[in-house]
Amino acid sequence: LAVLEQLEEAFAKHSNGKAFFAGDFIGYLDFAVGCHLLWLKAQCKMFGVVFLNAGKTPLLAAWTKRFAETDATKEVVPDTYVVM
Repeated sequence: LAVLEQLEEAFAKHSNGKAFFAGDFIGYLDFAVGCHLLWLKAQCKMFGVVFLNAGKTPLLAAWTKRFAETDATKEVVPDTYVVM
């Protein structure tokens, strides 16, 4: 999707090579974008549609892993199967 390519470019520009959109620490924009990851993962599991992958969006693919591993995210994001 074109919008994911634009998001990849925005991440590259604004993260300055850091882990999250605003830099070294998770911030508001990470949560705003990250809230959609659960649904993208559910679509992948249900229909086999892969939206974020290392081939097309390598920075976002790596960011999704870092985002999911944060304590703040682990506390509030349910397992993908809960929304399926």
